[in-house]
Amino acid sequence: MENYYDILEIDRTADEREIKKAYAKMVRMYPPEKCEDEFKKIREAYETLINPIARDTYDKMLDYGDEINDLFNSGEKAMDDQDYEKAIQEFKKILVISPAQPVARNLLGLAYYYTSQYDAAISQFEM
Repeated sequence: MENYYDILEIDRTADEREIKKAYAKMVRMYPPEKCEDEFKKIREAYETLINPIARDTYDKMLDYGDEINDLFNSGEKAMDDQDYEKAIQEFKKILVISPAQPVARNLLGLAYYYTSQYDAAISQFEM
């Protein structure tokens, strides 16, 4: 995973104004008509960091990515093995670390559904 902060040449503590300023600077350096690949990376970094929810999710992946990936893989394996109770526990752990993980939340909802916990499933899908 490329570091979006490095792409925009900003610190992790940058605010919205600094992100916009850095984006404008990088677009001037790498205009889309001349540097299409670099521009795509810059645009992706900007769109992620300017959105508070996407930024929080991204920051959590930077900090806890290996742990989240391990839990996700374990949860998916449990789903494949139809061990939905274990899957529920694994996806809940991910959401404790990073509450805005939509894939983990949807899979948690599915695991609740498969265990006939319909109210809990609906609650996850509505989030």
